[in-house]
Amino acid sequence: MEYINEKEDAFLTAQKRLTSKQPYVTITHGMRGYFAVLVSWNPEGFWEPEQSGIGSYEWPEQAEPEAKDWANAEEIKFVPYKKESK
Repeated sequence: MEYINEKEDAFLTAQKRLTSKQPYVTITHGMRGYFAVLVSWNPEGFWEPEQSGIGSYEWPEQAEPEAKDWANAEEIKFVPYKKESK
């Protein structure tokens, strides 16, 4: 069984909910806490983080306003953070 860390899990969860290959903003988790991230489709066939937001937060709900504002400013989709149970 392959181990997927929490950060990868958040990206995979968001990606499963998308039906197009358009860029989107979501929330992820890393060493700096929870933060907004712009994710785009790489022509080589996978999603990758392109740019991270400026804020770092203790909880994903705290990062959501920044992520939503960013998505609205870019006129792209916001995909909420959702960690699936393993």
